[in-house]
Amino acid sequence: HFFSNFYYRSKEASISDFANVIGVRKELIFNYVYQNYSMSFDELVNKNRIDYFVEIIKDPKFNSYTVEALALEVGFLLDNAFISHSRNTMAVIPQT
Repeated sequence: HFFSNFYYRSKEASISDFANVIGVRKELIFNYVYQNYSMSFDELVNKNRIDYFVEIIKDPKFNSYTVEALALEVGFLLDNAFISHSRNTMAVIPQT
């Protein structure tokens, strides 16, 4: 569900919400994510948002989008949150 339904793009993405969506205790999700990805749930969400951003900027359909619009498209609520998280994963930081 996390990957196949692009859960990480949800504005409400959180470990508690995801636990409710799939009907599993959040402690199990926490342990699973840490053991399999060596990061927190929030870090996994943000990493996938950034990866999705990198993917969609190659698509001509998004050529007219601003950085702010792209940040919203991938699930960030504010473009400055996107910029903050992208600093940790991208070599080039998008300019707003």
